[in-house]
Amino acid sequence: MIYVGESDETEARDFFTKNDQFKCWLSYAGKEENLYLSIYPMRESSQSERNQLVKKVIARYKPVCNEVNDDSYNAFTITNQTVEPEPEPEPEPETKQD
Repeated sequence: MIYVGESDETEARDFFTKNDQFKCWLSYAGKEENLYLSIYPMRESSQSERNQLVKKVIARYKPVCNEVNDDSYNAFTITNQTVEPEPEPEPEPETKQD
């Protein structure tokens, strides 16, 4: 998970590319084909309830493309955090069997 947000419409073909966070998403996903959208419908919820859930998920999982401004639940900006890839484990030395 690299980003959490709230949206009214997701059907538009350019939903990904028009999002303010698209460049951040690509920097972590590598290419658009690696991006996946997950939707949690909250049709009967209030804006406040949706904002509260977004804030809770961000606090728990700390997505790299989110930064919450304490003054507003809806203020998201690209973080300056750089994530280095995990190093590959070194192969274990082969042991000789007699």
